[in-house]
Amino acid sequence: MKVIKAKKLLLPSLVLAAAGIYVLFWPKQYRLLCPIHALTGLWCPGCGSTRAAESLIRGDFPAAVSNNAMLIAAPVFMLIGVALDKKSKKALYIYLALLLVLVISFTVLRNIPGSSFAPL
Repeated sequence: MKVIKAKKLLLPSLVLAAAGIYVLFWPKQYRLLCPIHALTGLWCPGCGSTRAAESLIRGDFPAAVSNNAMLIAAPVFMLIGVALDKKSKKALYIYLALLLVLVISFTVLRNIPGSSFAPL
């Protein structure tokens, strides 16, 4: 079994702590706006991620899914990618192509008026 050294966990831990502090304590009126939405008026695949992360931290899973369903599914997609990376590079490339199609489809669906995928 491979042991993970503490030095390798330091940076991800600091980034996660900073993100948690930002989501929980930074005033909402000063949060960063999505530049794609600000310029085009369209929801990008990441729009609503901050609100979704805040909802997850607070334990409100339905609100998190309503704000950005892709953020909720991202850990599963990452685990599948890691597993495929260890098995076969060809399978990984096919998976990444399918994931790209999924992200593009999600983006199109969330920009249809009245869509349930649009952030709250």
